Amino acid sequence: MSFDWEDYYILACELASDKDSAKQRTSINRSYYSAFCLAREYLIEKKAYLDKNNKEIINSEKPAVHYEVRKTFKELYNTHRRGNPNIGIKISKKLDRMRLKRNKVDYEKSFSNLDSEANTCIKHSEFVIENLNNFL
Repeated sequence: MSFDWEDYYILACELASDKDSAKQRTSINRSYYSAFCLAREYLIEKKAYLDKNNKEIINSEKPAVHYEVRKTFKELYNTHRRGNPNIGIKISKKLDRMRLKRNKVDYEKSFSNLDSEANTCIKHSEFVIENLNNFL
């Protein structure tokens, strides 16, 4: 049975509305992973790769997959004249911002503005999810 990564987005929205810091941190984490996993699956489904090495990493479980997915959205148009470069760059930037916030809430004890950060990540995730089909 296949997992629907949008369920993480729904969970992120539910958790963000709670004022509990653990739930808001988890919301940031799930926001990122919903957008990242859907973006990765989209690239795999569309066979949208920069080169053989990029394809190998995107289809792997290597930590570098996070960078490769962002890089592909950012550079696919310049490399192969595929995709909408404006949307690709925005998807790449939003994924990067969410990844940085995810790392921060996962590894740093103190974190200010959790409520605001959780809501920002949800908006970024929503943008990525809604714009994947506008990329290619």
